[in-house]
Amino acid sequence: MNSTPLVSVVIPVYNTSFYLRRCLDSVIQQTYLNLEIIIVNDGSTDDSLSIIKEYAERDKRIVYIDKPNEGLPLTRKAGVERATGKYIQHLDSDDALAHGAIRMLVDRAEETGADIVAIPFYYVYEDGTKSEADMLRFDELSPIEYFQSIVRWRCHGNVWANFQRRSLFCLYPIEFVPNISYGEDLLLMTQLLSFANKVVMCDVPLVYYYQRSSSMCNANWSINCPDKREYTRWIEAYLEKNGWASKIPEEMALMRVHAIFYCMIARDKDFSREDVKKMWIDFERYPTIKRKLPCRWRKLARAFKKSYNWGMCYLLYYKWRKKLPA
Repeated sequence: MNSTPLVSVVIPVYNTSFYLRRCLDSVIQQTYLNLEIIIVNDGSTDDSLSIIKEYAERDKRIVYIDKPNEGLPLTRKAGVERATGKYIQHLDSDDALAHGAIRMLVDRAEETGADIVAIPFYYVYEDGTKSEADMLRFDELSPIEYFQSIVRWRCHGNVWANFQRRSLFCLYPIEFVPNISYGEDLLLMTQLLSFANKVVMCDVPLVYYYQRSSSMCNANWSINCPDKREYTRWIEAYLEKNGWASKIPEEMALMRVHAIFYCMIARDKDFSREDVKKMWIDFERYPTIKRKLPCRWRKLARAFKKSYNWGMCYLLYYKWRKKLPA
């Protein structure tokens, strides 16, 4: 067992100059030194590229790719294709690694032989406060068990919250889907898990996940809604092909229901009476799904079952009272 295998840290960058130094400092100051730090500038129009060049001059472990704007999936792909390490740690350019994080992740991966190490993390808010992300604590799970936990919101499907063996990208047909940005990392994690052998977990939070009102995940629901529908359909089709869908039918139904609620709350133009029918078919087939949804969502579901127009009245009322996201 090599105690110091090369680790590739892949950092996509797009117009995050205000946060980028904090991110890069957290990486170059790691106690684990055998790193290649791959920064991919996705056509930033702010000062991000000049900051990247400055850091590349200071630390020879940094290599950077400067390319036209193509979106997050292809930016991440460019970083992975450039990587040569045994392991990959993804990191968003407005987030940061805890001190000593890479050393702990390498030790855990090497001692267990796992392909993926799940990473607890902190949410850090704009007022400077932080809270540990709520997630299932475990020693080891099979990949399908871990996927089930992600779908049930007990674990996190962000690629930066999962330290990965690079061979998963090299040996298997992993697809970066260019037309889906919101949820793109869940598409990657679904594929990586389908080829992994086992998943283990670190004991302590190792990533600082900064919450910004302007970030993609906090954007208006109506903006992200098309991607939410599309990535749910993409994952469902993928799991049908790899044989997992028949093994986890309840989780598949939960994904469909969650996508429908997302579009319902966003008042997406494609949300329809047919969606309501499909949702209730899944509820009747898997009653536990409905019981695990937020109370307000269950009330909306009952209103829409009564009639589509009645459901829209409930939805508008909740929006007016600011009891649902914008």
